[in-house]
Amino acid sequence: MNHRPAVESEETRNVTDPAVDVAAVRIEFRTGDVRAAGTDAEVFLRIGNRTFPMPAEHGKDPFERGAKDAFVFVLDPPMKLADFRKSEIEVYHNSEGSNPGWFVAAIRLWVSLSSQPAQGFLYKEWTDIGWLAIDEAPFATQVTLQQAG
Repeated sequence: MNHRPAVESEETRNVTDPAVDVAAVRIEFRTGDVRAAGTDAEVFLRIGNRTFPMPAEHGKDPFERGAKDAFVFVLDPPMKLADFRKSEIEVYHNSEGSNPGWFVAAIRLWVSLSSQPAQGFLYKEWTDIGWLAIDEAPFATQVTLQQAG
């Protein structure tokens, strides 16, 4: 693990109802402001056994040096918050393209709960992630943000 471990935010930690579902997630990336920080690779979010590719938006080049990018995914079917808390959460890329290495400064994950679908709650924030690249330490294209358990 090459980043600072995240603690669940008070916003969701205080939700104790086991029947509450996570209906959607919003993931925000901040690419670092260092030379060659951006990536042309395809980026993915994995939550448990569900994989979400970051969509390519027409006319937009995500994950560039110093950029902030955000994506929203509906969980269909929804996932119990208790199960979400136990799921492994990982971000990775396919290491393809002309500049596949990626320097990730921070990742924030928000959840929309079925009990309050119009409101997003900060789940966790990870900082100091660093390089996801096969040619930069720690020589990996994935980072596990939350261990299963």
